[in-house]
Amino acid sequence: MAENEAASEQTEEATTAEVGQGGVTAHADDAATATAELPQAFDKADLQQFKDDDVAAGGTICKMLCLLFVYTLIVMSYVAYWTWNAASN
Repeated sequence: MAENEAASEQTEEATTAEVGQGGVTAHADDAATATAELPQAFDKADLQQFKDDDVAAGGTICKMLCLLFVYTLIVMSYVAYWTWNAASN
């Protein structure tokens, strides 16, 4: 039983060593270095303007959806009344 535990510990150590030598860790370091070297495409004022524009667009879309919903309720109510009135005659 002690031999099995020792073998599993050796396997875990070997796996850890393989990952640390050039597996996931090396790729993560390369990606971090490449990202750090990229210049900033937009300054803070531009990013704030994008955020403000997104908020305004979201509000406009919400208003449009609400108006469309109310329009649909009105038309649905009219058609239901029309159908009920036609069926009762």
